[in-house]
Amino acid sequence: MESPKKKGKPPHPRAKTNPLSALTFAWTLPIFWGGLKKEMDENDLYEPLEEHASGPLGDKFARLWEEEVASAGGKRTPSLLRVILKAYAARCMLYGFVLMFMECGIR
Repeated sequence: MESPKKKGKPPHPRAKTNPLSALTFAWTLPIFWGGLKKEMDENDLYEPLEEHASGPLGDKFARLWEEEVASAGGKRTPSLLRVILKAYAARCMLYGFVLMFMECGIR
């Protein structure tokens, strides 16, 4: 399997954006303009962000699953929902609070 880094894909534009550009999604404008000028193809894709790499996420999920199996023991069945919540609930709650603040602040 070929590594995406060997293909020479450009770095993801959001990787080096300032906070204002990230909050307003202004970093997406050049992508949309490029799509208007010509049909986009596979060569127009960017490298994924480090936070979107499947390796660390899979390792974290596997570690949490092993902890869940160990804590369940023979008393109960391991819960996949509990593992998903441990892995992603904090980040989703943070995004929810940010959105709530923005919605309440805008109105």
